[in-house]
Amino acid sequence: MYHRSYYKVINAPIQPASAKRLHADARIRSRINQFLSLLKGKSAMLLDLKVIRKNLTVCDRCNAGLRMVSIDQICGSVSQAHEFDADFNPLQDYTRERWLSVASALQRGIELPPVILIQIGERYFVKDGHHRISVSRALGQAVIRAVVEVWQLQSQSKS
Repeated sequence: MYHRSYYKVINAPIQPASAKRLHADARIRSRINQFLSLLKGKSAMLLDLKVIRKNLTVCDRCNAGLRMVSIDQICGSVSQAHEFDADFNPLQDYTRERWLSVASALQRGIELPPVILIQIGERYFVKDGHHRISVSRALGQAVIRAVVEVWQLQSQSKS
């Protein structure tokens, strides 16, 4: 038989402050990354798929289905590259409530829908699920469930 106080600790809901602390730490990391990128002369931003596709054409697409993807292989975004740094730390505070709600859900063990990724070679770009990836990375997770679409690209030929 467990002591009553032990039972309360085990079943205590996770306090929102832990999600807030997690977000604050991620924002601090984003500022540090931005500062270091200035010193190094390298960008700390996510790759923007729109920029990469400027001179490329998608020649083939196929649905690869549901799989576990290493978060370290996710390096860019289809539409929100300006909202997260290359490590998926949030760059702005206007999506803070969304980030906190995802963090609270994951900390409570709620299974969220898989993210949607586009795979090009060995790299992945986020179509949907930026906040889930950001929070998962902040929590130290190495992989994330994803629905993956594989793209084959080729250079556009100039006529």
